[in-house]
Amino acid sequence: MTYVYVANFYSNSVTVINGTEDISTTYVVNRPDAIVHDPVNNYVYVADYSYDCVLVINHTHIIYKITVGYHPDAIAYDPKNNYIYVANVGSNTVSVINCTSVIANITVRHAPVAIVYEPPDGYIYVANSGCNVISVINCTKVIWNITCAYLPASFTYDPSDGSIYVGSYCACVFRVCNTVITAKIYMGGRHISVFYNPSNGYVYAGNGFYIGLINCSTRIADIGWLSCPLGMAYNPVNGYVYVTNYCSNMLSVIDNTTLIGSIVEIELNLTFF
Repeated sequence: MTYVYVANFYSNSVTVINGTEDISTTYVVNRPDAIVHDPVNNYVYVADYSYDCVLVINHTHIIYKITVGYHPDAIAYDPKNNYIYVANVGSNTVSVINCTSVIANITVRHAPVAIVYEPPDGYIYVANSGCNVISVINCTKVIWNITCAYLPASFTYDPSDGSIYVGSYCACVFRVCNTVITAKIYMGGRHISVFYNPSNGYVYAGNGFYIGLINCSTRIADIGWLSCPLGMAYNPVNGYVYVTNYCSNMLSVIDNTTLIGSIVEIELNLTFF
């Protein structure tokens, strides 16, 4: 059975969805801000922004609470070593979790707000939005810092060519290959979230009231209207892309390149898995 987990920032909860049905709501401590799944132990890890911890959920129950740095804001899973990486925006660090224990705290640059795993090299990329720098981590050490103008704010990985797409607060998406920025794609608006759709190979860039579609380095179409699209996830069972709308408290559903409706109302969600 495939579930979608939704982190609801202002209602302090995680909603569990099966298809189009809300089957459970797990109430967490305060301000769940990011979420990721570990397929090895089948746990869901939730970054709790206000209480500086990561909560571990098994199915619909919280089973562990792990203390990390100040204000955990993003989270990623590394299948190479089975570690969970947590970007702590308030302490300028990345915490590394092995199952339920913190094994390292890595100092990065200012205000890390996004994090992603890059499979070909096994690196972790960290967006430092306060200083226009992307830090590259190998296991538990920073090995590169990439200068990226326009405040990096989000990531997605494209497995078709090994590229990483970087959403920014200032209207652009950057394409990175082998730690080098190879393209700058203008999208308009602010705070662009990015997501790779494995069913069609497009990158979806959420921006204000629409989602722009990117093929390689070209913006090819727009999907709208939405209301501050922020988090996106793909359901391999039905092939839909689920989009959190920060300003309307709704989940929108996209079938390939068509917006087909909204399925559930929740309270000011941010991200989901």
